[in-house]
Amino acid sequence: MILEINISWVSVLFVSVYGVIIWLLSRYYTNRLLWKIIKQESDGLAFSKSLQDASHVNVLLKKLLQKRSRELKRLQTLEEYRKQYTGNVAHELRTPIFAIQGYIESVIDDESMDKETAMHFLKNARKNTFRLEQIITDLDTINKFESKVLKLQKSEFDMYRLFTDVIESLEFYAKDSNIQFEIHGCAAESHRVFADRDKVEQVLVNLGMNSIKYGNKNGLTKFILNDLAASVSIEVSDNGIGIEKKSLNRIFERFYRADTSRSRSEGGSGLGLSICKHVVEAHNKKLFVFSTVGKGSVFSFQLDKV
Repeated sequence: MILEINISWVSVLFVSVYGVIIWLLSRYYTNRLLWKIIKQESDGLAFSKSLQDASHVNVLLKKLLQKRSRELKRLQTLEEYRKQYTGNVAHELRTPIFAIQGYIESVIDDESMDKETAMHFLKNARKNTFRLEQIITDLDTINKFESKVLKLQKSEFDMYRLFTDVIESLEFYAKDSNIQFEIHGCAAESHRVFADRDKVEQVLVNLGMNSIKYGNKNGLTKFILNDLAASVSIEVSDNGIGIEKKSLNRIFERFYRADTSRSRSEGGSGLGLSICKHVVEAHNKKLFVFSTVGKGSVFSFQLDKV
């Protein structure tokens, strides 16, 4: 009888010890696996291996969940941006394509169309092919900047000479609105900078064209240079219609148009300001805008001196 009790007691003890060992091993390997996952996924979240207790694990898991939540929100935002961007591209391309198709089909279908009308339609079709080419070229330029494929070709040049070249190229487009141009803050051969001249010229032309599109008749556009210690500040200002406050944070987005009806009627790719932003940022600078509705806008950025 005593032997049977001892055997039962030993059996219970053995089972208990065995269960405790299994539990400890399970907890040990679970904790190791958990910490391995945390270390792999934490990506720099600070923690001390000596503090491998439940409270510290909870803190780390909470941080990890917060990080993953932020990443998920970012991915959702990017997905929304992708959908919007795809829709904008399709819309911008569809407009000139439909116009080209319409003009050409009109000429083909109407055999009795006189030569003058047919020529007018074909010229309009050609005009839209130019717009289509501009959209594709500008998209390619932005993609090259973002993928770091497009490299700057920096050289030494004078800002006054660049201002005069830009104004000369803009005067033809400003005739209808009688918009005048002025240069302020620099004289001939007085401010030499080190930058990509062609790309900076593209920025100034785009900003100047915007001042014409959104300017008032008999308006004024100023190209201004301010001398700083190691750089120069460049401003392009106008006294046009200005930009609403709600649009200021979005005007550098691809295809975003602050005044949709007017800007579409003026043509363009809708990518000009986005290209300006990429060019300036490629020079490790920032492009700023200040605007008041009804009074005009000022775009400014800096370039390094020689």
